[in-house]
Amino acid sequence: MQTSVIAHRGASADRPENTLTAFELAYSYGAHGIETDVHLTKDRIPVLIHDPTVDRVTQSTGYIKDFTYNELKTLDIGSWYDPEYTDQRLLTLDQFLSWIHDKPLTIHLELKTAKFNYPEIEKIVIEKLKSFNLENRTTISSFNAHSLVTVKQLNPFIKTALLTNHYSQSVHKRVKEYKVDGVHLKFRALTPSVVKTIQKEHYIGVFTVNDSKKINQCYKLNCDIIMTDNVPLALQLREEYEHEQ
Repeated sequence: MQTSVIAHRGASADRPENTLTAFELAYSYGAHGIETDVHLTKDRIPVLIHDPTVDRVTQSTGYIKDFTYNELKTLDIGSWYDPEYTDQRLLTLDQFLSWIHDKPLTIHLELKTAKFNYPEIEKIVIEKLKSFNLENRTTISSFNAHSLVTVKQLNPFIKTALLTNHYSQSVHKRVKEYKVDGVHLKFRALTPSVVKTIQKEHYIGVFTVNDSKKINQCYKLNCDIIMTDNVPLALQLREEYEHEQ
């Protein structure tokens, strides 16, 4: 079995997403890697949060790009999930890389540049990876192909992956044109022919698969990576699938 189980925003079925406690739990479960999202603050600090605003996961409102990190670090990002996690705070990329660097986990960073232009986010993120010597364990993904081109221009050895909700001839041309290493595909677009086409030259990751039927389908199609909120289920089904082969 070659399929890697990647914890989507950490163990986000069991802990508040993109928090240290979610990452720690995913590691304790035995996930093969961690997926998280990167935005830039007003003072150009890369921080880990999915949405462009703090509205959903804090009691405050506003865009990440309009806050300094000092303003953001006071916000509680855990109690929306459960009052037990009121101590959880927004992580910087530095804090995350410091935590993960001595652990045998792959790193999957989604640059949230599809809707906002964060000036030089690619350069800033790559510099952080270099400072922790983690370039070779990291894949940078985005729905914005231009971000991935920029990453390759800055460091051709860092893996990149195009995020896409569908796979068509035009997407296939973009994948080849932008010389990405992989495609992260929404599950609903997954078919045997798409997997075969992508795997001729690239790897395929599938997001976000949380129920048994979808997870098993990914294993049957020998996808390279699955992104899941439910790490224990994915690992259990992976073990069962291996025993059946």
